[in-house]
Amino acid sequence: MKTFVRLLAVTGLVISFSASSAVAGFRLFSRGGIEFGGDPVLTTTDSSSSSLNGTSTNTLKAGAGFNYSIEGAYSPIATIPDLEFQVGIGLKFSMDFYFTKFSIPNTWLRTPIDFTVHKNLPFAPIRMGAGVRLQPSSSPKAGNPGYDFTISGLSSVPSSTGVLLQAEYQVGEKDLIGLRYTLMKTKLPSGLELNANAFGVTFARQFVGF
Repeated sequence: MKTFVRLLAVTGLVISFSASSAVAGFRLFSRGGIEFGGDPVLTTTDSSSSSLNGTSTNTLKAGAGFNYSIEGAYSPIATIPDLEFQVGIGLKFSMDFYFTKFSIPNTWLRTPIDFTVHKNLPFAPIRMGAGVRLQPSSSPKAGNPGYDFTISGLSSVPSSTGVLLQAEYQVGEKDLIGLRYTLMKTKLPSGLELNANAFGVTFARQFVGF
């Protein structure tokens, strides 16, 4: 809840600043989407009579989740107006879908920060982008009492950095639909690596632009 409130506060400050300053070449986006992939980070199994099919396995994966972010893009070179530098602050939420009659699903909330550079293709309404994703340390939550998340003795997933690749198709003047691929590895203190690679679909809408 605190993370969501902070995101709303940052969003409000960015909108207020952009509206008051009217910086030429600045655009603000709202983006949502879903991503798939990565190694399992939390798995619980219920083989009791409470399960729907006798046995239920609940799994959260390192790269999977629903995304929502606020992104600011700025074009600093007047002679290349379609070259943009972009920063995005978001929430990434995962929840398993193997429900039992009396259980609570496992959940995981992350707060990724993206730094990307974008360029429109000259021959099509397609926007290509590449950059870096920073993902702070976070902790998956086991829904059922008695289950504790541990991976190599840790109670949380360490922070990590990855490469972000993106291609978007412009629909109308303000809407974008795209594909996104993230290459990310999380190194644990034990030396093991957690694969957090993810492939996803995104939908974005520009709601501030000058």
